[in-house]
Amino acid sequence: MQHRFPGSGPCTCPTCFGDTRLPRNLPRCCCPLFDGVPCTGGLCEAESQRRRSEEESEMTEPAANPAATSFPAPTLSLPLGLEVLRTYSGVLICLEILFGGLVWILVASSNVPVPLLQGWVMFVAIFTFILSSAYLTLLVTGLADRFATDWNFLDVFYHFVAFLFYFSAFVLEAATTAAHVGAQVVSLQNGTTMCITNPQGNIFTVLTDRQYSINVAATVFAFVVTLCYSGSLIMGFRRWMV
Repeated sequence: MQHRFPGSGPCTCPTCFGDTRLPRNLPRCCCPLFDGVPCTGGLCEAESQRRRSEEESEMTEPAANPAATSFPAPTLSLPLGLEVLRTYSGVLICLEILFGGLVWILVASSNVPVPLLQGWVMFVAIFTFILSSAYLTLLVTGLADRFATDWNFLDVFYHFVAFLFYFSAFVLEAATTAAHVGAQVVSLQNGTTMCITNPQGNIFTVLTDRQYSINVAATVFAFVVTLCYSGSLIMGFRRWMV
């Protein structure tokens, strides 16, 4: 059945049969006048208007970014760039790197006279030196903001582990140095070495005067680094709890 205006040809209304997107099984024509009677159904008119609204919304609304909706934003309380060096945490990290580097340099320069104890000291000093340098590099360059992770928690976790490691390394380095008290090394003219000892305990280490002085300095710096890591741990924990 063709819909006609009174006295006219077939209906050419674009809202009705001219719009090919509309279904053909609608019960009424949406022309303003059909057989002289205004359309009261309005079904195809509403359908066409709804589709036009959907098309306009698809053209105006930007597509959602799956990467932005799938991963949480990074959590970081410290500023990025060179501004981090103006904070207490940034200064402590720099001190950790500076004095931590001195620890393993001093121990290595003494030729590690007691490797059973100082091997752990060297491992801790180099390991934390590398990690602290990498962490500071991420903050200064701003690359930390590109990783969707909770940096406040990682900061607390790292400094907690580093504090425990460095405290144990400080204890071993101090024990190595203190065990030398009462032991002396005397070089004879024929090139042989005679050890004259008067140990204060059951365990003692034999160090030259140069090695003893270097290990005293390494012990002091190890204690300073341990304090720096404890300070970073306290401030990182406060940022994490906020």
